[in-house]
Amino acid sequence: ARPQAQATPVSPAMMGRSVLDFGVEANTETDQSPALQHALNEIAASGHPAFLPPGIYVLNRLQIPNGAHLIGSGAKLLFRQGGCEVAGAAAHFSHLAFEGRRKSPLKLAGGSFAALLAADRTNLTLEHCFFQHASGWAVFAENSVLTMNSCLIQNATGGVFMNARGPADGGIISGLRVTQCANAGIEAKGRAIVTGNMIDGCGHGLKLGDPKGTSHILASQNSISNCRVGIACEAEGDYIFATLNMIQGAKDGAIRAIADGKLVGPDLSQRSAESYRNLAIAGNVAL
Repeated sequence: ARPQAQATPVSPAMMGRSVLDFGVEANTETDQSPALQHALNEIAASGHPAFLPPGIYVLNRLQIPNGAHLIGSGAKLLFRQGGCEVAGAAAHFSHLAFEGRRKSPLKLAGGSFAALLAADRTNLTLEHCFFQHASGWAVFAENSVLTMNSCLIQNATGGVFMNARGPADGGIISGLRVTQCANAGIEAKGRAIVTGNMIDGCGHGLKLGDPKGTSHILASQNSISNCRVGIACEAEGDYIFATLNMIQGAKDGAIRAIADGKLVGPDLSQRSAESYRNLAIAGNVAL
């Protein structure tokens, strides 16, 4: 059986103000959304990190206030419905687990996003977090700055979606372990660096580029296995450099161009990409 990962504990020196001091309860079936929302609002306004002690916190939906820094230590946010929407200009999450019930996956009301939704110039940082059972994307960031490292995502419709449209937007996605996502493990549009990730059993390992974009995307040193396509690149738009990636067991090709949502042309790990002005493919290994 596949081992179940947990969010990595943190040392007491990193802890801020405990949400338990604001009436939040762990390990109860009662919805903690109102109490936790109040705690996060108060703690963020004070400028301190919000510490979630070990336990399971049953929730419906949260809106993360501006400047919030959530730190867990064996804490799991178990959503019966809904998810987290980042409302302010900045938010930081570390050492937390996000999970949807198997019969009621993580989902924001009125959409199919999951776990974390950030948009409109949010600076979002995620480190050492764990996401599973998401009905949509585990992390969805649009018009934002996304920094994400050392996180685990499994059993979701999609792993990470990032669309950096503005000149000040962009993302660095590194050190992720993404498994069993029906769509892409990581989809990046606009300015992005995607490096050092391990992706297994997804539709597309990486899906890169915006056909109307003019930004640059670097995908390097990723390990991708057992996906339908290892790396799918838009055939025009954003400039994409894919190098030093290891791709194994890609059923429909290790590196493929896409146009209008469909695969076009040969496997670019075996053929030249010179016919695509926006693609540079070099030094990848396909097995």
